[in-house]
Amino acid sequence: MMKLKTSFCSLAMLAAMISTSQAQSVDVSVIGTIKPAACTPVLTDAGVVDYGNISANTLSTTGYTVQPAKNIAMTITCTAPTKIALAAKSMRLNTTPGVTTESAVGVGTSTAGVVYGSHVVGLGSTTAGEKIGGYSLLMKDIKLEGSSADLILSDTDGASWSAGGAQNSMYAVLNPTPRQMSFATTGGVTPVEFTTMTGNISVQAFINNKTDLNIDHAIKLDGQSSIELIYL
Repeated sequence: MMKLKTSFCSLAMLAAMISTSQAQSVDVSVIGTIKPAACTPVLTDAGVVDYGNISANTLSTTGYTVQPAKNIAMTITCTAPTKIALAAKSMRLNTTPGVTTESAVGVGTSTAGVVYGSHVVGLGSTTAGEKIGGYSLLMKDIKLEGSSADLILSDTDGASWSAGGAQNSMYAVLNPTPRQMSFATTGGVTPVEFTTMTGNISVQAFINNKTDLNIDHAIKLDGQSSIELIYL
């Protein structure tokens, strides 16, 4: 009996030794997320251009009444050097007086005489369906990292670029896609990277003639453009 007990104990010790000598492993995980640089656009006054109270007595009976141009400042800040473009579209389609043909993004040709050419979009309609007026958007005073830069334009959805100079319309007549506007070194026509852009958007409204508007009650201007930031 004693011999059997000794042999059993020896077997148990051997089993324990085999167990503790097995290979062990731990895992090392390498994780993370590759994220593109992010750019944040900011407009002064939350992007609101307020013409205040416009006296109906100042409106023309037969023609359009052009209002003073107003500027809103735009700043775009990126987390790393990034190429971007801007593209504007009207949120008030088919509301520009005097325009018979409009692009898919709401741009029409007007003879109202606004500051920059004839590329205009609508100011909305009254509850009776009367077209209130229109306005133009002009980008200007561009600086990249604090230095003057040029605008460049693409009316081909970014496939090609042309010089836009120191200022230009954010809208182009009858393009099937929104005009893209980017930024280049002075005299260049290739989009460049930046971390900080500053500039001004000049807005100029015109009001329809009061023959086509019921001015017996207050009429609120209701223009709205959406400006999309596109990463190139």
